[in-house]
Amino acid sequence: MVSEIPIEDGELKLRLFEQGFLPEESSGNSIAPSESSSVTDDVAVHRMVAIFDYDPWESSPNMDIEDELPFRAGDIIYVFGDVDSDGFYYGDLHGYRGLVPSNFLQPLPWD
Repeated sequence: MVSEIPIEDGELKLRLFEQGFLPEESSGNSIAPSESSSVTDDVAVHRMVAIFDYDPWESSPNMDIEDELPFRAGDIIYVFGDVDSDGFYYGDLHGYRGLVPSNFLQPLPWD
């Protein structure tokens, strides 16, 4: 089971912003787009832990490996929304955003 917390929660939104997981807010309640991609207010954030190392340059089945994030086992990755049809999440690792393979991740409860 994946823990979901909507970004609409003001306290969580502030913590994620302070940690660099959300782009700066523009005027009003909307989120300004980041350089790589924007995440809307209604997208659930899931906290996952990497269970294997992943290097897209060695292991990716995709042509656009520059859109993927490399990571190591034990890294905590915040993913936005649900897994796509190719089995990838859109995630954030230390302020870098990109695609991460779902079969290399395991849900990590917020508690």
